[in-house]
Amino acid sequence: YWEGAPCLDGILFQNMGPPDTQFIALQKGELDIMKVEGNFYQQAQELPGIDVQTQRLNYISVFVGNLSQPAFWDKRVRMAVSHAINRQEIGDAVYFGLREPWHTFSFVDGWTNDEVPTYSYDPEKAMALLAEAAADGVWDPEQEHELIYYHTGTEAKNFMLLMQKYLSEVGINVTVIHVPNEAWNDRLEQNTHSFSHAGWGNPVDLHGYYRTYRCDNAPLHRNVVWPTDGSLDAVCDQVDALFIQAKETGGTEDRKALYNEIQQIIAENVIGYIPLHRYHMGYAIGKNVGGMDEYALGGMHDYQWSKLNAHLWYKMEE
Repeated sequence: YWEGAPCLDGILFQNMGPPDTQFIALQKGELDIMKVEGNFYQQAQELPGIDVQTQRLNYISVFVGNLSQPAFWDKRVRMAVSHAINRQEIGDAVYFGLREPWHTFSFVDGWTNDEVPTYSYDPEKAMALLAEAAADGVWDPEQEHELIYYHTGTEAKNFMLLMQKYLSEVGINVTVIHVPNEAWNDRLEQNTHSFSHAGWGNPVDLHGYYRTYRCDNAPLHRNVVWPTDGSLDAVCDQVDALFIQAKETGGTEDRKALYNEIQQIIAENVIGYIPLHRYHMGYAIGKNVGGMDEYALGGMHDYQWSKLNAHLWYKMEE
């Protein structure tokens, strides 16, 4: 069952403190394997005796528009927000290529609808959509908006400043506010913000997304995903029904078709969670270490220890 005895006598998982301390240990040869992001991902590629690999993670980030705010009840405004964001630049400039532009709520391989509208970076189109909405009296270009976030570190700050820049360039006035993690839920409940940033990793079964998009999700998630003016109530009821139908459907292909339809509807209506990126992780691995396949790397991030294939790891004498 275990494919024979493991190659190593043991594996030591060490807590080396914050990433900068971990990286010093990697440089000194005190670590054989380390997850690396940001500057450390770039620096690790210059280290002698180190190979750097990347792995797609089961995690995406989303930009959250607060659809309890009247400013975002019109679909054109939500489309404009998505068109204003340069996902590729964020992934390259802030995260050194470890963020992949993403356009749907699912990241499960084989269950992702690649045909959904993408709302690619197009500031001219964003400005035109906002101008139309303003002409119809449903968008106030003078209104001030709050963008709140709780992540810490230079990368998170630079990410949010880029978002502020993109939105301001199309005429959306945004103030960026960092909220301490312990105060986050209270800040959301104040409900004065227009935007926030979030992310998720879900079980393989896409029914796990039902709790996010169900019509009565507000008590569960605090952020309001569907417009509170009732303009999309019928669409929300349709999505609810499709989620329930998919759960009760037995055939794999039939279920995929239903989940594809759900993804299409949500993307077409630009519901409150606007997908931004799928995460990638970098791994710095000593060249004398072997057996680190995709299951090992993926499991290392997700703590799915049964997938680590640790019995296949080995270390060659230097």
